[in-house]
Amino acid sequence: MRFGRTTQGAHTVASTVTDLAALHPAWAERFNAADLPGMLALYESDAVFLPQPGVPVTGTGLGDALQEFIDLSVPVRVTVRHTAQVGELGLTAPGVTVTGGSTARVRTARA
Repeated sequence: MRFGRTTQGAHTVASTVTDLAALHPAWAERFNAADLPGMLALYESDAVFLPQPGVPVTGTGLGDALQEFIDLSVPVRVTVRHTAQVGELGLTAPGVTVTGGSTARVRTARA
């Protein structure tokens, strides 16, 4: 199973993640480095992102939504709690912690 695609041109070529358990830690590493092209390389072209409950974002809106989170300039920590894979289909259940300064909100998501 491969996650991601390479980018060319003005963007840094992102490495491909082949281990399902490494997907979310790779995403967090790229997020913390403000590497939007690297983050986008981890998504399939038809991916859906939920920046908040009930608000799905797809297509070109995905990059805009991720950039809004990057612009918060707060670190993300990910703990992979569960993974399951059958063929080319994979499911992960990460725990995500976002922390920041006095003006930042703290949100923890758990599966």
